[in-house]
Amino acid sequence: MLKHAISKNSMILFLVIASLACILSILSYEYTASTSDKIADIASMEIRSNTKIEVHDLSESLANRLQTITALLQTLADSPALHNNEFERAFVITNYRQNYTNDLTDFYMWLDNDGQIVWISNLNRTAYQKYKGLDLSYRSYFIEPKNTHEAYYSSLIESNNKVPRLFISYPILSKAGPEYNIFDSNSSKKVNQFKGVVVAAAKGITIGNILKSQLLSEDNSSIDLVDNNGVMLFTSNASLIGKNIFGDDYQAFLSSQFSSSEKQNLNQLYYNSLHSNSSSIVEINSHGKLYTMAYEPVSIKGRHFFDFVRYRCT
Repeated sequence: MLKHAISKNSMILFLVIASLACILSILSYEYTASTSDKIADIASMEIRSNTKIEVHDLSESLANRLQTITALLQTLADSPALHNNEFERAFVITNYRQNYTNDLTDFYMWLDNDGQIVWISNLNRTAYQKYKGLDLSYRSYFIEPKNTHEAYYSSLIESNNKVPRLFISYPILSKAGPEYNIFDSNSSKKVNQFKGVVVAAAKGITIGNILKSQLLSEDNSSIDLVDNNGVMLFTSNASLIGKNIFGDDYQAFLSSQFSSSEKQNLNQLYYNSLHSNSSSIVEINSHGKLYTMAYEPVSIKGRHFFDFVRYRCT
């Protein structure tokens, strides 16, 4: 009888211990899972935060570089050497600006009021004679500053040597001396005389590679640069450069990489980037990988010219 009672008590104690162990195991699992989820959430928040900060910094860096080129063009356009047709001196100061920004720009040009090349840097005398006097009056980087008297930033334009480039141009305007005063026949207000443009040219791939070089190599990330018309200026897939992000080619590429819902989210990101001056960030899961994508507008003096998008895969 006593043995039976001891055996029964032992069984109850065993069951209690087993139950406690099971409860503790469940609690431990839930705690571990909860902790793991919190750690994952913190890591995800950190990735989003770091990506957004980095995109902002790189966007500001690009805007500053472009603003530097614009400032150099402005001082060149205001130079007495160009206004007085002091060609040798004008050529020297134009070349100086190219040397100052040669990691980004391919060349600087001076076009007269008819849109013909007066000078182009980075050419030997033989090559210069080939391009001297070439009519570029049909190019947007001549037409726009001529009409607006403001700086102009182009999309990708195929140069005469078949290389796609972005162009920044600035008008040459006469502002001093009564001999330059011209009056609008309708308003009787004095207007500035247009005397040509100065232009800086840069490859989209050069701009993209400069930005890419500033990313941490272990980040497993890439970048896109899009103009304000939706044309891809730089991306890791070279076949998509020059394509519109909402065009058939680029949309087909997205379809090959993402599900329809993920593609829709990415298109919404691009749409927001083209119609907003604020930054944004999205996360997309694809084929077991998490893509953190952030965009930031590139603005110069409050004007929206480009959009910078960074992808980070984890």
